[in-house]
Amino acid sequence: MKRRLTELTADPHAGEDLSQRTWLAVWEAVRDGRYDPQRAAMTTYVYAVSQNVFRNWARSRATSASHAPAIAAERATGAAPRVDPIEEAEVIDELRRALRDGAPGLTAGQLQALQLLSLGLTDRELARALAVAPSTAHARKREALDALRDHIERRFFTERPASVRKEQAEQP
Repeated sequence: MKRRLTELTADPHAGEDLSQRTWLAVWEAVRDGRYDPQRAAMTTYVYAVSQNVFRNWARSRATSASHAPAIAAERATGAAPRVDPIEEAEVIDELRRALRDGAPGLTAGQLQALQLLSLGLTDRELARALAVAPSTAHARKREALDALRDHIERRFFTERPASVRKEQAEQP
C-alpha cells in the first residue's frame, strides 16, 4: 500500500504520510465497529480506505493550488486583504437569518439539513435525523450548501452600487 501511495503521489514523504493516515483510519473503523468482515475482506477494506485517503489528499492539494496565486500576491505585497467589518457582520447576520427563516432558493428539506448541520452533525448523524440513506443526506447537504452559497453570493458579492447594497441591507 505504501508503495502504491508513493507512486500515486510521486512523493515518498507524502506516500508515507498517506499510508499512516490509512492505517489510522482502518484502526478507527475496526475500533468503532464500522468494518464488517462479512461485507469485505480486510485487504479490500484497506485498499478502499487508502483510495479515500488519497482522494481527500488530492482534493486538498487542488484546493490549495487554486488559492496559491492569491496567497502569493498577498505575501509579495506584505498586506492582508482588507475586509470591511461592517460588510462581514452583514454577511454573518444574513447567514443566521437564512438558517433561521430560510432563503430564496432553499427548499424546506434543504433548510432542515442546514439547521441540523449548524448543530455539528456528521453525514451519518444527518442521515439518521432525516431518516434517509447517508448518500441521500450527503446529496441534500451539498444541494443545501450550494443554494445557501448562491443566495449569499447574489446578495453580497455581485457588483452593485453602494446605494443598492444599503437598500438591501435595510430590507427585513
